[in-house]
Amino acid sequence: SRFSHIGIVVQTQPQVLIAHATTDDEPSQPNQVLISTLAAFAAAEKADAVAVARPRFLTAEQRAASAHYAAARKGQAFALAAREKNPFYCTTLLLDAIWKQAPAFAPQWQYLDVPVFRGEYLFPQAFLQADLDWVYAGTAQATVRPMR
Repeated sequence: SRFSHIGIVVQTQPQVLIAHATTDDEPSQPNQVLISTLAAFAAAEKADAVAVARPRFLTAEQRAASAHYAAARKGQAFALAAREKNPFYCTTLLLDAIWKQAPAFAPQWQYLDVPVFRGEYLFPQAFLQADLDWVYAGTAQATVRPMR
């Protein structure tokens, strides 16, 4: 996939903020859920491409509740592990937030069998298969200006 990381918009005013689970986006806060500005999340040194999508299968109220759930996870420890070992990383943060509102949401997990990584993992690509409205897709550099 073009995308290796995923986050959720948790605030739009006065600036866009994104909740995401990461290992090293903020060196002073490693291995945890961060709340970052859109500009920091999509910075060219961290991302080549950026897309913004809105799930059509959630109402506005459900999207807001999902965002609130994800924002409340700020500081929760990052745990890159196979599905059966209680993982918590960027995609599972979003999955948990969406499941609270839409338990039938079932993105496709992928099985890996490589050194260190064996088991099922959830990649950002799985979310692209959902029923989405595409708000923006482009290069990381283009997202540093305010989105309207």
